[in-house]
Amino acid sequence: MYAQLNSKTLECYALHLKLAKQYEAEFPSFLMKVKVAEECEARRKKLTLDKKLKLLKVRQPVKSREIPSVVDLDGFVVNRSSEQFTDKQMSLLNKGLNYAVHRKPRMDQVVLDVETAIRSSKLSSTQKDCARAEVAEVLRKGIKGHSNKDELDVVKELKKKPVFFVKADKGNSVVILDKTDYNQLIQSKIDEGPYRIRREDPLPEMVKEVEKTLKECGSILGFAPIALKVSAPIVPRIKGLPKIHKPGNEMREIISGVNAPTEKVAKWLLEEFKRMPKPFRTRSVTNTLEFVKRLQASGNIEEDDIMVSFDVSALFPSVPVKEASNLLEDWLLQQHSGSAWRLKVRNYKKLVDLCMGQTYFKFRDLFYRQTKGAPMGNPLSPFLCELFMAHLEETLEKQDLLPEKWWRYVDDIFCVVNKDFLEELLTAINGLHKNIKFTCEVEEGLNYAVHRKPRMDQVVLDVETAIRSSKLSSTQKDCARAEVAEVLRKGIKGHSNKDELDVVKELKKKPVFFVKADKGNSVVILDKTDYNQLIQSKIDEGPYRIRREDPLPEMVKEFEVLAGRSIQRPTGLLEQNTKVKIP
Repeated sequence: MYAQLNSKTLECYALHLKLAKQYEAEFPSFLMKVKVAEECEARRKKLTLDKKLKLLKVRQPVKSREIPSVVDLDGFVVNRSSEQFTDKQMSLLNKGLNYAVHRKPRMDQVVLDVETAIRSSKLSSTQKDCARAEVAEVLRKGIKGHSNKDELDVVKELKKKPVFFVKADKGNSVVILDKTDYNQLIQSKIDEGPYRIRREDPLPEMVKEVEKTLKECGSILGFAPIALKVSAPIVPRIKGLPKIHKPGNEMREIISGVNAPTEKVAKWLLEEFKRMPKPFRTRSVTNTLEFVKRLQASGNIEEDDIMVSFDVSALFPSVPVKEASNLLEDWLLQQHSGSAWRLKVRNYKKLVDLCMGQTYFKFRDLFYRQTKGAPMGNPLSPFLCELFMAHLEETLEKQDLLPEKWWRYVDDIFCVVNKDFLEELLTAINGLHKNIKFTCEVEEGLNYAVHRKPRMDQVVLDVETAIRSSKLSSTQKDCARAEVAEVLRKGIKGHSNKDELDVVKELKKKPVFFVKADKGNSVVILDKTDYNQLIQSKIDEGPYRIRREDPLPEMVKEFEVLAGRSIQRPTGLLEQNTKVKIP
């Protein structure tokens, strides 16, 4: 895009020079009129904006506020290498892998500034033409942008280190890995995965196959097949994205389809499929907002229901490409009717098979081919995986096994299901296809408790309801209430986990405090001495004054005077369990 913009700018500048030469007498006055018009328009806009700003200042005074500064994000850069980095190097890496140190000026602005300076000078027409020619030559060679010398020095230092700076699998974190470790991890993925080595360079064969297929399917394109040919194709490269959100050194392998011979064909097919009038049925959601809306509209969750998360193990490498291609053909045939459309669908399928069949890639001067599944990095792979998963969901729905509250994002599924139906559902979805396997995780809720006691008010209510509905005499009812009260006074043992209780006892013996962080729900562990010293320093430095005597009796007496009556502890059934309520 930038190359085209640069080319158009140079063409406009060449046309400008041609007009200036042919209409030497009239052109200066025309440019001057354009310049004056631009200045008048700029003044008019400035006056309008000044009036708006003045009105805003009258309505609401502007409050002074601090200028936001860039703060280093804790954990944004994850160093898993053996190298050490300075604060300047980490600060630059904290700006992300997409941060550009060089900043080139706008070409059109440069041309305008230069031409304005030439027009306002007292040079002769020959000198002006020479100046324009020199500027045009500089523009053709390119202009170096303004850069930060310190940052450039840091970039040079980083390039000398034997490490790779890669993006994490989830999020935009920067992960630093030793080159040897990175190469070993990728090589182990290749050795253990569905990949096979190829001795010869597959690029000539790939290009030839693309040209042949485009020529055969040219009738459905509506334009010249050359438009879908990549000008300088390369064999796709494999790269790894570290899964820092999981333990170990797991990586997700991506076979990048950028500049592959089939890249433009795959992207064109994807746009064609998105424009089809009859989209396939799916329970997929595109983002969090859509998921929340569907969840809120689905109604309440019953008492016997539980929240379950299903995950497809290695979806992309497990999807059967041929079956997904056949499903795509069936879906396309449903869009329209007629022999012409059927012919077009056959050509669509031929192009899809071309894109999904060229699964070659290169790593460290060796060539490989993926023998199973859809390559992650091919533009068509997400669409085919989505179509295949929608087909599985439709199969479940026909068997009357698909829960009503079931939503999926790629390979992650959230559903609400009856707890007695969970095992049957898990068995059913794992039997849908031999390649697709689901893992299950049952939600435990937001608050995790080791020792769960029953609610006291609920116990009292249930017991009193049973007593009142019974046919006991009044004496027997009173005896029953007395026995329940005695049990409540002794306390009710709740369901507990013995191992967890042992761990709690061990934690209680440690000379530390477990406190909640100021922001978030993090648990902070502090030595008791450090905690006490911190609190004492806050008291000494803050607006607090010491008092020698216990103020509680005085506080109670003052409250009794204000309340107009004394506070008495309640007696009766819930003596030890009822909270004091004072109107």
